[in-house]
Amino acid sequence: MNYDIWRELFEIRCIGYGVVEHLAPPVQPSSTSTKKATKNTIPIMETAIWKLNDSIVKYWLYGTISLPLLHLIFKKQTPAYEVLETTEKVFRDNKNNKVIQLDNELRYITIGDSFMVDYCNHVKALIDLLENMKAKVPEINLVSYMLNELSTKYRHIVTTIGHQRSVPSFCDTQSMLVIEYQQLVQDKNRTASISHFEHSSSPVQFD
Repeated sequence: MNYDIWRELFEIRCIGYGVVEHLAPPVQPSSTSTKKATKNTIPIMETAIWKLNDSIVKYWLYGTISLPLLHLIFKKQTPAYEVLETTEKVFRDNKNNKVIQLDNELRYITIGDSFMVDYCNHVKALIDLLENMKAKVPEINLVSYMLNELSTKYRHIVTTIGHQRSVPSFCDTQSMLVIEYQQLVQDKNRTASISHFEHSSSPVQFD
């Protein structure tokens, strides 16, 4: 789970429904308003409408995380902002280990049997995760990691990229690899069609 993306989307939802104030501790009344308040005034967290909205926010929060994470952060009778603080702490406390893990995965990523688009999307997802944790990878390194573990059938495009006067951007490299992949697929299909035609057109031999 990408915490920063999840947090952004969750905040957008709360803003849209007018309950974003439940993501932070309630604002305490000023000393002036306190003097005016009577001894029978109900604290904001004890009002029915606040409890209702807070329950809705917690329901959304619990419903958008994985079951293992839910078990880790769940606590009865806890306001939504405390649940959110606990969730963030889980992710922030593991930040350094996660950065090392993602960086190693990016360095040694391989295409395997994946389609090129899927491979590029996987690389992009790792990049986004690292950037969200303030661990941006230099673009020249990104291109290098992306090319290093490609199979030999991409030798031509890897050599072409490597001999360019300036290192292409990640987006440009991605575009070139996708085009190369599509060309390889077309060549393979064309070869298969020719082979099938030649086989079906072979003269029949009679004994």
